[in-house]
Amino acid sequence: MKKQLELPKNAAFRRLRSLVVPVAKALAAAVALTAAVFTVMSSFEGKPSITVYAGSLETIADITQLGDTSIVISRKSSDDSADYQRIDLLKLLIHNDGNGPISSTDVQTPITIEVVGKNTQLLAIGEIRSNPIGIPLEASISESNTVVVEPTLLNAGDIVEIPVIGVIDSSASVTISARIRGIKQARFIDARDRIASNNKTSKSAFHWIFIACTFALTCVGFLLPAAYFQHLRDYLEDTSRISDILGPARAASDTGTSAEEIDKALHSTVHSLLRDETAPHQRERDSVFESFENGNYTALGAIDGFRHEINNSRRSLRIFIAIAYSTIVLGWVYILYSLIT
Repeated sequence: MKKQLELPKNAAFRRLRSLVVPVAKALAAAVALTAAVFTVMSSFEGKPSITVYAGSLETIADITQLGDTSIVISRKSSDDSADYQRIDLLKLLIHNDGNGPISSTDVQTPITIEVVGKNTQLLAIGEIRSNPIGIPLEASISESNTVVVEPTLLNAGDIVEIPVIGVIDSSASVTISARIRGIKQARFIDARDRIASNNKTSKSAFHWIFIACTFALTCVGFLLPAAYFQHLRDYLEDTSRISDILGPARAASDTGTSAEEIDKALHSTVHSLLRDETAPHQRERDSVFESFENGNYTALGAIDGFRHEINNSRRSLRIFIAIAYSTIVLGWVYILYSLIT
């Protein structure tokens, strides 16, 4: 004799198989969420980066406009028995374009900027300016036409402008070197007519890929409510059909009708319920119908199994939507944080 709510012999396996797709979706969303958290945490950790710009090269007609620096140049002219007919001004900018600070203890080898060119001679350092104002940076010129920048604290986004005065050929090459903790190599950009004037940090390719994925997931997020409400309508439709079947069955049971007679009376109805190809939840229907046809389920047992399957499906969709929206929120938090910093 069949038991009214007998489970299939391999029920655990079938339930596991029916959850493969929802679980896979949930895992994919969890991976995306983990990547978002990792990216945001990495941003807060901060990584420094140094970029040196060779800015505009100008010829100064009147040396007196250099202020106190003109005295230094005049003294050099006298000491070297040379008459500098032309004085050039080369603007060098040092920019911490990472998202972490560089302290003086992080600098193992100072930043050196060597200017090599025909008839090129560096004479003096002009008035150093910075953004924000007040960065206590000092620089000097060595005998080998090299600007030596003394270590100092540079926070993320800090910019220092070092005016280098001398006789500088327009085709002179600029070479930089430095050894700073956390920075593999300092970058050099030859921007003779281009001055960095902002403190926006440079971003990696992963940053832009992550932003693109956030936008794409946001677009998908607009579709999720429609998908959820459609799934809810399907769920309510099937639960209503289940209630319509179970109502008369319970009434018959209350009047003393045996479970065997109820099962026999419901067999064709349950068969039609599970084989309705126009109805939703086809995967759940197929999973239960196979056991029902093999005799592992009674009619009432099949209804109970089908209800269990659609409840699992609804629960998995809820988890997936929650993870998806959490990932979207974290993605936009990261984007706003990037814009602020």
